[in-house]
Amino acid sequence: MHVRSLALGSALLFATCLLAPASAHAQRADAQARALLDAGRTQYAELEYGEAVESLTGALRLASRDEAFRAEVLETLAFTYFVMEREDSARETLAQLFALDPYYVVREPSGSPRVSRFVEGVRASTVRDAAIDPEVAVRTELPRAARADVSVEIAITVPAPVTRVAVLYRTDTSASWQRVEAAPTAERARYVAVLPALGEASEVDVYVEGRDARGRVVARDAGPLAPRNLEVTAPDRRGGDSRGGDLASEPWLWIVIGAVVIGAGVGIGLGVALSDPGIPTGTLPPGTIQLP
Repeated sequence: MHVRSLALGSALLFATCLLAPASAHAQRADAQARALLDAGRTQYAELEYGEAVESLTGALRLASRDEAFRAEVLETLAFTYFVMEREDSARETLAQLFALDPYYVVREPSGSPRVSRFVEGVRASTVRDAAIDPEVAVRTELPRAARADVSVEIAITVPAPVTRVAVLYRTDTSASWQRVEAAPTAERARYVAVLPALGEASEVDVYVEGRDARGRVVARDAGPLAPRNLEVTAPDRRGGDSRGGDLASEPWLWIVIGAVVIGAGVGIGLGVALSDPGIPTGTLPPGTIQLP
């Protein structure tokens, strides 16, 4: 048994030694890819489009399976191809982006209407219910944390043309996104969505989707590739209300009450004893009995 344990430990140590360099290599590749993306964005802003293409395609080659990062690279690369008048390449790049996330909100740094029209034209050819307007801002108010045993209320403020709002959420115990429609409130342009109790989850990812009167997605806050995260705290096992539990269940309270009761009993007993005239006072005051 000892030999077998030793062999197993040696195998685990050997595997760890093999995995450690691989992990370090992956981290270096990710850092290099991020640096190339930053360089590509700077080159694009400085009109160095050829250099930007080189940096961005290099970032794609180094990128891991992180789809959110790939989407960032594809977004800037599509802009670059478009301003270089390489529309076929720009269209192909946007198609890759929309394959990752059909409603990805594309924001060109200069806010060029020409670029925006091209982007949404490409999207419309493949995503029938999309009419993304980068200028439509969605503001989501999340609590600091969610309780696992109670529902979660999320408030959303949206401008026109949004007429319907939904919150999509996914816990760390579920592989699929769930959808909750938000209800309009008396306050104009404000909606509230209520997520059910999240059970055994320790965190939940959320994003918000706004649609117009025609049912088209026109705005989002975050998205499935880069959602907003909310911690889920454990249920309050003490009972009572959610503000702090039942005070009567706290053990320290009964200890204090017991001490007070005992102290009061002793005080009363002494008082009665000292005040009872039937008890001999003794020869040494006060109230001392002289033993024979």
